[in-house]
Amino acid sequence: MPYPVNVTAGVASRTLTVRPLRLDELAALAEAIEDEASLAQLENRWREQETGYRTLLVADIDGRPVGTVSLYGRKDGRHLMHLFALEVGAAWRNQGIGTALIDHVIERARRDGHSAVYLEVRGDNRGARRLYHRLGFRRVGPEFTNTWWRFNDDGTRDVVEEVSVRMVKRVKRQ
Repeated sequence: MPYPVNVTAGVASRTLTVRPLRLDELAALAEAIEDEASLAQLENRWREQETGYRTLLVADIDGRPVGTVSLYGRKDGRHLMHLFALEVGAAWRNQGIGTALIDHVIERARRDGHSAVYLEVRGDNRGARRLYHRLGFRRVGPEFTNTWWRFNDDGTRDVVEEVSVRMVKRVKRQ
């Protein structure tokens, strides 16, 4: 789905497209978001997508990956969509790309009949929390420790524990 955004990294405004990520784009995406996720991390996400744990989307400008988000539509009767692993390359931040990725997930949740989108965000990530709040997400519940694996390009992996908060946005079903 194309989104008009004012991309200032080039001479003129261009169109951002949010679409499913392709396997052959993992290395280019890892390069674009190198301060956020390694190639090994993205390869692990691809494996999780193949097993049905997530759907990987990419934001691209002129065919060049600049950001990503994962989503998972819960099938447990609660009709919730999980938005996670939102990352935009440092050179592309503050240009509407994160907003476009989030808007895409919200619209997909609405289209697929989900009643809400939820996410976890590090408690100290004030910029991300402000963005989510501006887009209609509200904090629910107390802080908690979010634990996940970081996969490194040297073949190792680290356990990451972050104090996080959960945020939810209700969506009206179509």
